[in-house]
Amino acid sequence: MMREHLPLLAALLIAAPAGAADSAASGLTLPEQEFNPALVCPDGSPGACDSEDILNAVEFGANYAAAMETRCFFMTQAPCRPISAGRIFGARQGEPVIWQYMELSPSDGPLTHMLVIAEDSGAGEPYVLAARQTVGSYAPPMLVENGTEGLIIHARGRSAGGTDGRSDLILSRHAAGWTAFNIHDLLDEAQRMMPQGFTLTPSADMDFSAMILTVAVSREGDDPCCPAGGTALIVLDMPEGNLIRVSRIVLRETRPVAAHSLTPDGTADAERD
Repeated sequence: MMREHLPLLAALLIAAPAGAADSAASGLTLPEQEFNPALVCPDGSPGACDSEDILNAVEFGANYAAAMETRCFFMTQAPCRPISAGRIFGARQGEPVIWQYMELSPSDGPLTHMLVIAEDSGAGEPYVLAARQTVGSYAPPMLVENGTEGLIIHARGRSAGGTDGRSDLILSRHAAGWTAFNIHDLLDEAQRMMPQGFTLTPSADMDFSAMILTVAVSREGDDPCCPAGGTALIVLDMPEGNLIRVSRIVLRETRPVAAHSLTPDGTADAERD
């Protein structure tokens, strides 16, 4: 489906799709609930619902195109206000895509941000592709792969107050419909390929136009703040529109030789490892 990426795509791995559950109601392949949390429910309470409840509470109403900057698409009793909104209209297949980024302020819970993405045919209600919540933030969704056989939409997301690091939203449109991918599944798959004593950190820099994840690596014994094992380049392959898998990892290992203690007056002490 996608164009070939880099000479590193040599040996392909047989792996399960990075996205675990099918929703019979929507026809959309959804990621696991664990990484698609329901933080603010339609009744305004924190966490007393699931991701399907969140999807079902998305309503566009009449004149939604004109109201997307002033009215939240998520129907909730919690205070909600739109932050930004937009439209992806240059896709080479399918219908245009609309999105809205909201701020939710529940009375009993942290400030939460939410991103809704939907396919808009212009006839009837838009088809909801994703409705994600995070206590961190989302960047506007970008069309990073735009082909006649398939496309990829990526919205960078950052979690807060936890160790997961990323809450990115990745969608693919292909011949069978739409698939939502879970970045944590890809990192788990890559971790199983790592040498003993090296651990991929949860935060990854993702480039889905080149199909590469760049991840800091911790060596056994490193402080959580300071991974010192090097950098892993995780090369991805997308043989089908509903499947992303790890093709190969290039581990650029680093070997620290000293730890430096720095002070405001400019003095420094080094402790040899």
